[in-house]
Amino acid sequence: MPVLAASASALSACTPLAGNHRPGAGNSKLGPYKSLRDYYAALEDRNLVVNMGKYDSSSYEFPGLLYRLVDQFGVPHTPCVAAEKVKIDGEWINGKLIANHTANGHTNCIALGIEPDPDCPIRSFKKAREHCMKLYRENKFKFPEIPPKVVSREQAPCKEVVLTGDDIDITKFQFIQGNPADAGRYINTATVITSDPELGYNLAIYRCQLKGKDRLMINSEPGQTGWKMFQAAQKRGEKSVPIALAMGQDPLTWTISGGQIPIKRTDDPIDEYAIAGGLGGKAIEVIKGETTPHLVPAHAEIIIEGEVIFDEMGPEGPYHELFGYTGEFKEENYSMRITSITHRKDPWVVNSFTSVAGGILTAPDSGYILADLQRFFKYVTDISAVPGALGTYWISIKKTKPGQAMRMAKFLMKVAPILKIIVVVDDDVDIYHRSEVLAAMATRWRMDTATDIDIYNALILDPGSLDQKTNVKAVIDATIQYPEEGGVENFPEKNRTNLKEGSPGIFERIDKKYADILFQTSWG
Repeated sequence: MPVLAASASALSACTPLAGNHRPGAGNSKLGPYKSLRDYYAALEDRNLVVNMGKYDSSSYEFPGLLYRLVDQFGVPHTPCVAAEKVKIDGEWINGKLIANHTANGHTNCIALGIEPDPDCPIRSFKKAREHCMKLYRENKFKFPEIPPKVVSREQAPCKEVVLTGDDIDITKFQFIQGNPADAGRYINTATVITSDPELGYNLAIYRCQLKGKDRLMINSEPGQTGWKMFQAAQKRGEKSVPIALAMGQDPLTWTISGGQIPIKRTDDPIDEYAIAGGLGGKAIEVIKGETTPHLVPAHAEIIIEGEVIFDEMGPEGPYHELFGYTGEFKEENYSMRITSITHRKDPWVVNSFTSVAGGILTAPDSGYILADLQRFFKYVTDISAVPGALGTYWISIKKTKPGQAMRMAKFLMKVAPILKIIVVVDDDVDIYHRSEVLAAMATRWRMDTATDIDIYNALILDPGSLDQKTNVKAVIDATIQYPEEGGVENFPEKNRTNLKEGSPGIFERIDKKYADILFQTSWG
């Protein structure tokens, strides 16, 4: 079984939105896209971008706006947010700053080349997930691969401007401090490219703190592939390793870099560019780095290259981490010396505003997770992460026997460190509707017999872990309990079910007749 990705789908109830938040049909072509700019144009065309104009980074209004958008609409309903230029330390820097660009449920379809549902981002997400599940199942429970295509320098926009030597100055780009409690300015959306003779190439997303004109700190946590590669190189007696960072990459390369795709089932190296190409059905175009041997995305906005030098470890952090709490200060972390920067003219930068904005595209991760779950537990019908509660998952099942919910959930706890709380419900409960899940917990869950609390492996970034390895976690079986499980003999029908069965089409009629009342953007 795979490890569940930290960025797995965080969805809320599906309510069509009015006004500027309702996506149009769009005239631009669907993905896959070679570049961030092509993808962004498609989002603009479909009314999925809010542009805040100029942004003074000292105001912290960008993360503040994202918090309020998520508060108001929920992550899968929020738009991409952009600023045209950014002020840092009193100076304006040309080039867009973008965030939340793959959070909206519609973006899964748009990036994968599927026409989204015109009204509902949740239905768009499910449509994209079904597409990914089909790819995964038809390829014998692996995603298909299309090897990357090496292009010429003239075909690589990332080479428009080349900086080496004294011209290198990473502080001149719109990399910002995302939270007042951070140690400084960070790069947090780069595809970090590393390699190893045995482990092969790796694409990942690590937080990278700016430490000077030609210095970055690279935070790869213990156990992550980059960390394993650094450790292996040190054991071989190497003093440094080459490294490259690609920023403003296409949405599929971004997703592969930040998720748990591909699933590593053997020790054989995996070509993650090929997985990204396979997801989109089109090869990712790459080019050799300027001062490293690594292949980098040819259509990226910025490529930073250099070497991690093992005898130049230094302090890094704190930083606003993915669980929504401040990540720790580290006395020693890996240091990168920059040897070249290549970029587009007036390059764009994406910032993740970790734990606030949405992360990668969620349909591929969620698709293979659900497909694998259904291989082993055929009665599983759906899985969703809870918005704003990283590690909390709601799973629906078509229950036919006592003990099914607990058996499946406890198995998941053992194989997926990201999990903290699992709530299992019957398939008549909409797991994308918070109130329905809470209602099932309030009426169907027997706390004395349908609860498992135990110690399991945890993510190293879990703020509640005492040893940064394990934590106490909970499984809640909120399915209707059979008498053998301590439940009542005849559990009553839901009032909502009786209404739907007694008056077929009731909600469709209501949605149509009272749309002006129901689908306003806000009620104060």
